[in-house]
Amino acid sequence: MAIFATSGSRLFIGGVKTPLDSNAGGQWSESDFASETWQEISSLESLGSLLQNAVPSEYTMPAIDGSAQVFRMKEAIDRGIMEILCGLDYADAGQVALHSALGSLSNFAFKLEFGDTPPSGSDPAPSKRIFIGLVVSVGEVFDQANSLMKLSASVAINGNIVRINATTG
Repeated sequence: MAIFATSGSRLFIGGVKTPLDSNAGGQWSESDFASETWQEISSLESLGSLLQNAVPSEYTMPAIDGSAQVFRMKEAIDRGIMEILCGLDYADAGQVALHSALGSLSNFAFKLEFGDTPPSGSDPAPSKRIFIGLVVSVGEVFDQANSLMKLSASVAINGNIVRINATTG
């Protein structure tokens, strides 16, 4: 598939999800979210990023002859924080769900659908990213006098990000 713009993307919040034990090989898959009830978060302006970083660890191995070496290894994967910005809408059920999720200690399911649905096929579907995360902040952004009021939210991703490519059906 060719490159495409962020325009047309949609973000959804689902229900509470318990993190899988990655040390036991636990990885989320699309089927783990099949029965999820999704609520769209409307009036999106910015979706931030889904960024995964390996957290390195360093060890300096001393040597009596002075030829010390530094060794690096990956310790863990940091899934990062997704920063969301949307037009403030008190009646939007998705934005209300973000506020509720902030008051919870639980992880919630999230689904991001891109605007890359193929133009043909028997049942075309867009690319998706599905993951779980903690809503760690929700705030209102006021900016200047003539600016639209916005809702800002941060989601700390806890687990692998399921990547699903667009299909023609």
